[in-house]
Order: sequence, then structure tokens, then C-alpha cells
Amino acid sequence: MAKMTKTEFARKHGISVTNIVWAWGGVQEDGSVVLFVWDDEIEKIDGVRCVQILDPAFDRRQGYAERVGHLEQAETSGKPMKLAIQMRDMKEDNEVSRTKEMVSDLFYAGVPFEHLGTTWVSIGTRIKT
Repeated sequence: MAKMTKTEFARKHGISVTNIVWAWGGVQEDGSVVLFVWDDEIEKIDGVRCVQILDPAFDRRQGYAERVGHLEQAETSGKPMKLAIQMRDMKEDNEVSRTKEMVSDLFYAGVPFEHLGTTWVSIGTRIKT
């Protein structure tokens, strides 16, 4: 599976982002919402591969309000929500240095659900582009 930078990824998939450094997602030209998620926040819940998409512990970060808005937009748009998986190197000292590469493919996201006080979605099938 090929990997690329977040900027390359957004360009390849036609994702408009507010700020490439701190954005937690973006919107494609057709109005589909794409959420950027971390690979180390993927877990199996009841046997299904899921990823955390919203944690109130981070509600003061710039991307949090944007993420809430993206979730509202996805709910009202009728378009399927998508996921972009971002690799993170936890050996690095700061958040910017930890951000490594994006997996080159998009995945469909399931319906958001609450789990242990945070919001999650199931990771659906890979979208072939």
C-alpha cells in the first residue's frame, strides 16, 4: 500500500482542507466529508475494526470544532463519510514530528457511535480510485 504526505493525499483525492497542518478532515468537490484519523486509534470493537473520530478531551484544539461541523455536514448531506488513515510515530517528541504519512487510499466510514465516552465509526471497505 503506497503512502504519501497529507498534502499529496488531499490533492490526489480532491479534498479541500482549512489548514493542512491542523485540519482533522476536509470536504471533497462533491461534498463528501473525509475525516483524517490516526492509525494508532484503530481498535476492534465487538469484532469490528473501528477508529475513534472524536474525543471531548481535545475540545480546545482547532480541529475539534471543525470535526463537529464535518460530522453535522456528513449527516445532512446524504453522502457517505470517508476516512483517511494517517500514520503516527509515537517515538517523536511533538505532534508535528509524529505525523508521518497517509495511507494512499480512502475507506468508507460507518455510522458514528459512542464508546467509552468518545465517538467512533467502523472502518468500511477501501474505495478504489
